[in-house]
Amino acid sequence: MEAEGNNVGYEHQHHQNKEHLIPMEQTNRFIDQPVHQQLQNPCVVVQAPGPTYTTTTTVITQQPQEKKPWHSGMCDCFDEITSCCCVWWCGNFYLGSMASRMGDNCCVGCCLPGLWPMRSAFRERHNIGGDMCNDCCVTTFCGPCTACQLAREMNTLGYPKNCC
Repeated sequence: MEAEGNNVGYEHQHHQNKEHLIPMEQTNRFIDQPVHQQLQNPCVVVQAPGPTYTTTTTVITQQPQEKKPWHSGMCDCFDEITSCCCVWWCGNFYLGSMASRMGDNCCVGCCLPGLWPMRSAFRERHNIGGDMCNDCCVTTFCGPCTACQLAREMNTLGYPKNCC
């Protein structure tokens, strides 16, 4: 489209629902100029530092070992009768002796719930299978048999004897 007697091309632009005719020489005025002259208001872009990532490397020096079973069962009291007699007749005094064999204070065995933490600590120390819930149940409901089993295991593993 040309204006009256003028050979200048026009471009249609829409602005707020109105159509305007703008000379093309105004709309393309920077195309023929070099790039460095096209930037009239140069701006500086500053990039903020990105997130930092931390890498952690875990070196496994020893594979987890499979839990071992107890050397004797809870009801194998007659396999080693001496510790069973001591548990039955000396009760908490023998448990105090067992605690000191393990390197704990003898009062640990004399306390009412002392067998439970003794069994759990011994089991963890020697990588014996089981868990805290099982330890709680067997020491609560089968205390003398559990104490006998623990004493037999100490004897099997070579713990020094204090008495009996």
